[in-house]
Amino acid sequence: MSNISYRKKILDAVRLIGSEQRDMLGLTIKNIAKTANVKEKIVLDEFKDINEILFQATVFRFKEHESKANQIARLPGEYSLATLIRHDLIAITLFAQYSEDIKDHEVSKFSLESFKYSQNYFDIVMPTFYYSILIKNPSLMPNKGMNARIYSHFLVHSLFFFAKKELYSLTLDNNEIKSRIKQLFHRLFTNLDETPKFNF
Repeated sequence: MSNISYRKKILDAVRLIGSEQRDMLGLTIKNIAKTANVKEKIVLDEFKDINEILFQATVFRFKEHESKANQIARLPGEYSLATLIRHDLIAITLFAQYSEDIKDHEVSKFSLESFKYSQNYFDIVMPTFYYSILIKNPSLMPNKGMNARIYSHFLVHSLFFFAKKELYSLTLDNNEIKSRIKQLFHRLFTNLDETPKFNF
């Protein structure tokens, strides 16, 4: 198996343990190796320590997110915007849940660089996709003459409007996510006659 394949298996294992199972105590070299079905030596050959594993898992997840967001931004106007909000809300929810889950665990001290990377993505990268949609569809903004770049940052910030406890408990069920997005649309896009359909 190639190094790329080993790394992907290991990073997929981190995602399974941390985000799907939400087992923070399971984020150890031993358990990651077991979940990835590789030897611990292979894990340590690929990554120098748990800090690097968690950081690279964060980068891997956001690169996937960015690739999908690029595709979504090319969809038609309102449909594109609704689908992108759903895509981003899921990423933000997972981040919020992970942040809450690790705060009382040993693994939290290994996550500083991952949090910095995540925050940079939310602050700088994520708004660029909204900007791409808005400059092609200025009618989506509430008022004529609004600065699309500033409003793009506002949209991302709006995804954090929900109370933290709501994000922590969100199940990522399609119907629940869709309901939350409709709430956002009614608050942010009062000029739209109806909530656009979503790309589920």
